[in-house]
Amino acid sequence: MTEVLSQDEIDQLLSSIEEIDTLVDDETLNSSGNESLVQKKIQLYDFRHPDRFSKEQLRTIEIMHETFARLVTNNLSNQLRTLVSVQIASVSQITYEEFVKTVSNPTLFSVIDMRPFSGSAIIEISPSITFTIVEILFGGVGGSIFNRELTEIEQALSENIVEDMLDHFRETWKKIVNLRPHLLNIETNPNLAQVVPPNEMMLLIMCNCRINNVEGLINIAIPYITIEPIVSKLSAQTWYAVDMTSDTDERIKTRLSKSLNHVTVDVSAVFGSAQLTIKEIISLKKNDIIMLGDSKYTDPISLYVGDKEKYKVIPGKRKNRLVVKVLEKCETMEDEKEDKDIFNIGIKEDFL
Repeated sequence: MTEVLSQDEIDQLLSSIEEIDTLVDDETLNSSGNESLVQKKIQLYDFRHPDRFSKEQLRTIEIMHETFARLVTNNLSNQLRTLVSVQIASVSQITYEEFVKTVSNPTLFSVIDMRPFSGSAIIEISPSITFTIVEILFGGVGGSIFNRELTEIEQALSENIVEDMLDHFRETWKKIVNLRPHLLNIETNPNLAQVVPPNEMMLLIMCNCRINNVEGLINIAIPYITIEPIVSKLSAQTWYAVDMTSDTDERIKTRLSKSLNHVTVDVSAVFGSAQLTIKEIISLKKNDIIMLGDSKYTDPISLYVGDKEKYKVIPGKRKNRLVVKVLEKCETMEDEKEDKDIFNIGIKEDFL
């Protein structure tokens, strides 16, 4: 009868094996006279799958693209007038060859120009999602899945969908870099789009997309070599530092706006104007009368803020002081923005 070992006996046995291996390695290293090697830690490295992104960078990228998923969800829901859900499934690193093997054929395989970077990226949408979107936009109910290539009309409509996603992609990355992604072309056979060498590492963001009862994937694949210049910025510290900077800028703008409200400007009420020659001005004497246009003393006059005419007012008196009462604002297309700012100086529709 075979004796069954308990879990404690198995653990002790494995521990003994590890201790024996350690002693053998130490004796081998010491016999070679290289004792310093004993202290070094050996790190496994897979040359077929070299890690280009750290766990922290992958986590930061996942946080970033949660914004992308939310924006795509809202956009598709508004366009399709139906229930849409897009969520991040995973963020990983994979070779280009392995990525191409994971996608279906045919599929919606979009090659994206990643300006200002020199490389390209890929947005792949599974056929189940592509045909569901196209069918709903053409007035259907969705849910039909075809194993065929897109027609010219379907491909043109799919290009618009990808262009909308690129807007959301740009918004997602704006805190790190000012991306200007542009759709280069769409392939239905992923084997025909050789974006990078087969063994090149890719950043793969997989998104689960659900439209009514239809599920599929939206994959974003970015070669490491494309975003290598800004990989060091893909950290939580940098991400949150950008958020703090944005908040600081808003606080500065608010503080400056409040300070400007207390800045004094020259305000003048002009009763009229006249043009005189130098000879007439020199010959002026006491009790001479200068005609200030054809307006009557009861007509509204202009109130200037700086050198800009802003209000129509009427003159009057209050407690032995000359005052004016604001009747209306003089708004023009050129001064529309300035009016909003100048109104903050404290002029009210009452006697000044």
